[in-house]
Amino acid sequence: MNQTIKGVAGAFLAQIIKNKVSQTLPEFRIFDSSCPVQGVSFQMVYNLIYKLFRKAQIEPECIIASVEYCDQFQRISGQMLKASNYQRLIFVSILIASKVWDDVSCSSKSFALCTSEMSLRELNEMERTFCKTLNFELFLDSGDYRDYYYDMKRIWLSLQVSEDLDIKGWQDVQVQQIQSDTNWITWGIDQLKCQAISGDVKQVKQINNLQ
Repeated sequence: MNQTIKGVAGAFLAQIIKNKVSQTLPEFRIFDSSCPVQGVSFQMVYNLIYKLFRKAQIEPECIIASVEYCDQFQRISGQMLKASNYQRLIFVSILIASKVWDDVSCSSKSFALCTSEMSLRELNEMERTFCKTLNFELFLDSGDYRDYYYDMKRIWLSLQVSEDLDIKGWQDVQVQQIQSDTNWITWGIDQLKCQAISGDVKQVKQINNLQ
């Protein structure tokens, strides 16, 4: 299991759990999936990221950066990561992170070949909408990146997952470099943590119906 992806998948899953009720504005409906799902599991989020990571040969740093880009998008747009849009929002966040951070990145056409969930036209439209929402301000401060990295590290060390990618529990591991729990509060990590500790694996896997 890739530990970086484990941490990022945990952060994204916590947000999906937290954002059970969230309306989609018309200008952001392009991010809603064409293949609706009734629930989202850790396995689903992990596999989405891992397959893209392998197929597009993305550097681990880009996976971390994608969380910060997704956070910025949510803050500015008011559109939250949820069951109906998580596949496309995460995909585009990683695509943009790769184009900005990777020395050699795949083209949008190559990224489109990594998924059957969206066409190249849709992918281009989502990329434009995402970047326009961020006002094309894609520079990431090294200090912010460091904070996100250690947040991910704390998640991958604390979250206990089986070989089948089922959540089995949570054992708090403190990471000395973390200065604040701001991201954890925003993401709703405590809710994921409580469900993992209680052993309520079914509830973690079957999160919510589409909004």
